[in-house]
Amino acid sequence: MNSNLIQDHPISLAQAEKLLKGDLGEIHRDILKKSCAPFYWHLPNGQCLNNGTMTFLRTPKKLLGVTAEHVLRSYEKCANDQKILRLMNAYITDLPDRIIDRSATLDLATIEIDEIILKSIGKEVVPLEPSPRLPQEGKGVMLAGYHENGRRVDELPNTINFGLFTCNEVIRRITNTQISIMLNRDDMINVPGIETLPQNYNLSGISGGPLIALFETQNYISYYRLAGIIVQQPDYENSDIAIERVIATRVDMIREDGKISNIYHL
Repeated sequence: MNSNLIQDHPISLAQAEKLLKGDLGEIHRDILKKSCAPFYWHLPNGQCLNNGTMTFLRTPKKLLGVTAEHVLRSYEKCANDQKILRLMNAYITDLPDRIIDRSATLDLATIEIDEIILKSIGKEVVPLEPSPRLPQEGKGVMLAGYHENGRRVDELPNTINFGLFTCNEVIRRITNTQISIMLNRDDMINVPGIETLPQNYNLSGISGGPLIALFETQNYISYYRLAGIIVQQPDYENSDIAIERVIATRVDMIREDGKISNIYHL
């Protein structure tokens, strides 16, 4: 947590850390849990082939599932004819018909979600609203995703459980299309009941997860909105330098109808 965020604020740094260790941290985690679901494909015997994350976004016109375009590409390149596509407990059998738009340049894909899918997912889902304004560098965000190392195959057939990675951090940089953060281990807060993130931990699978910006009114009333979709996570296997940076594509690249800004299409 960046101490610059607490300057001239009625809540001190020590108070903020205490809140995140307690009820506030639980509230943030619950918001994240309800905003996304594992998006994965597996074999009939339950073997998971790969997974990403899908974030739920409600605009004035559409209910959308949003993920990274490279997650869709990975599914499409999987040559196994027996692969089964699921959104947590919901089976997706008509993916091509549900794709609204995709952009390899922005690494975004939007998918039409209906109430039948929502009810089949197997948990409460609360779609996020897009941020009406751009967040600021140095301000707080929370993010989540279903990482590959957190998935477990249950003894029951076709039952795969996923562990949810969640994090509170601050925005390091905002560009015309992206938001980036650094996972600063010096500022990490140990929360009871939640395992501390190991060094160089494999976060593959969180692509498509939400980056939620935290805002405050002038009277310090806080609220949150979806600001970005995670498209890059640390890659330790293919990099000589372990940089714990997470990058999200800005959600304002997505229009109300689910179309992606064509300025940045290939």
